[in-house]
Amino acid sequence: MALDKMMLDPLMAGFNFYLDDLNNKNIKGADYDEIVSLVERVKQIAAEVDAYDMASVYAKMQEENIQTKMTEAYTRALSGASSSGNGGAAFDDNSLLKQNLDALRSAIASIRKAYTQMLDNATDNATRMEIEALQNPEPSIKKIEEAIALGEQPGMTYPMFLYQLVAQGLDKAVEGHTLQRPMLEHQLQSQKALMATPMSIACAEEKLQEYNKLAAQNQFDFVEIHEWELVSDRIDRKYAPLMAQSAAKYRLFRKIIDLLDDWSLSYCPFAPDIAPWNVIGDPQRSRENVRRSQNTDPGLLAEYEKLLAKYFGLHLKDVINDETFINEVKSNAINDSQELLEYLLVEVYPHCNPFAQLPQNLIDVRSDMYRGKREVNPEAHLPALRLRDYLDSIYGVGYYDSKNAQYGPIKPVESNAAKWNFDAFASSISQKMN
Repeated sequence: MALDKMMLDPLMAGFNFYLDDLNNKNIKGADYDEIVSLVERVKQIAAEVDAYDMASVYAKMQEENIQTKMTEAYTRALSGASSSGNGGAAFDDNSLLKQNLDALRSAIASIRKAYTQMLDNATDNATRMEIEALQNPEPSIKKIEEAIALGEQPGMTYPMFLYQLVAQGLDKAVEGHTLQRPMLEHQLQSQKALMATPMSIACAEEKLQEYNKLAAQNQFDFVEIHEWELVSDRIDRKYAPLMAQSAAKYRLFRKIIDLLDDWSLSYCPFAPDIAPWNVIGDPQRSRENVRRSQNTDPGLLAEYEKLLAKYFGLHLKDVINDETFINEVKSNAINDSQELLEYLLVEVYPHCNPFAQLPQNLIDVRSDMYRGKREVNPEAHLPALRLRDYLDSIYGVGYYDSKNAQYGPIKPVESNAAKWNFDAFASSISQKMN
């Protein structure tokens, strides 16, 4: 992985300014070489992170003090050149301040130019909308402009300018600290909008709450990147085992339900002609695949039940209390209709034992359900609509449809099944399932 080019280019534009300015002034030497090395190090860091992990890039740059080193090397290079061109006279503070402010002005111009180039090079409207939403440089430019205004105050000296940058927290604004809270807020909003599990939402909420709590103790309302990495890691380690346990538990529930689904469907007269059993051009192998499922699925189901009981102390009936399952139903993410799941748990499950067969009346029910298109959740398309609405709220109306134009608009699911009613389902399972 590597940092996405759309995020890397504006970052590099500011740093490349130093080299461009020195090249235009024909200034070379050890300080110039140091800047080259630091620019290459930034590229290396960007190549080692995920596509949109700008926070890690800033954190690593701060850890290695890259920005300060680059500014100091740039200042030394200019100072050395001016001293050499001025008979070796000392370079005065006013000149250093002016050069620093000129560098900040040039950085703004470079950042805006890079942003404009990214927009011009966008290959489609969706990419342009992403750039406008994620890469707008104006918030960062505003902080640079505040630094310039600080340096232009009457009577300002270069040492006082550097001191005030730190005292007012403007040096932190360009190190990525201002990005952390919006990122955490975005993560929480996306989890809620897409109806993630309560545990995932709780983790995101705790991170934002902890960040705000720590930031309130800082006069500039931010948390040092290294401190935040430790706090964020502590929260992740708190929730990770709980999430892993919940996911493992639900996988076992789902494996058992899927086996009941396949086993009951394998008895339908059309089973050899449909997936997962049909082998095109070989009816005999298709029938053998059907018989294999009929003979082996009950044994596999029994083993999964043993694992569910051994590691979690649960039975299949307990699925109605499983957090992930409940969330799957209430968020419309479950693909099965309520009718199908009740049929599998109440009617099929008692018969799915080794060496047993599914009774003919239940085969008829499943065949009728299949042919009547009542097996699929009629609201299974709603998560895609929520995703569309959320992304459109971030990038602009029409973003989702533009991004996924090759797939066409989101269409309602073709299903004649009734909509899910989880409370009615849970009540039915509790009363009817052994």
